[in-house]
Amino acid sequence: MAHPQPSTETPVGSPSASTGGIAMDHLFAALDHRWRRRAVRRLADESAEEDVDGFVGALVAHHPQSDADLSTVRVEFHHVHLPKLADYGVVDYDPERGRVAPGPHFEETAACLFAVQEERAYVREN
Repeated sequence: MAHPQPSTETPVGSPSASTGGIAMDHLFAALDHRWRRRAVRRLADESAEEDVDGFVGALVAHHPQSDADLSTVRVEFHHVHLPKLADYGVVDYDPERGRVAPGPHFEETAACLFAVQEERAYVREN
C-alpha cells in the first residue's frame, strides 16, 4: 500500500488547522510512544476496522525483540494507547465491541509519521 503523503495545504497546528486538522502538539503526543507509532503503521497497511485483540497480537508478534508480554501490551493498549489515539482522532476505538479503525485525523498523522521516517532514513544514509 502506498503510504499517505503530508498535505501541503494547511500546516498542522496553524489557526486554520483547528477546523479540520490535528494540532501539532496533539500529533506529537499521539506519536510519542513506540507502540502508538507501530499501531499507526499497522493501520496504514491494513486500513480497515480490526479486532483489538488480533490487532495487538499482530503488533507484538511483528516486534518480538521488544520483550513485550502480550497480556501487558493488551492492557496498555486498552487503557492508554488506544484511548489516547482516539482522543486525538487518530483512531476510532470502540472498547465495548473491541474494535479499532482509522479515525478522522489518521491520514494526516500517518503521513507525518512516514515523512519523518523517510527523512530520518535519508539523513542516516547521507
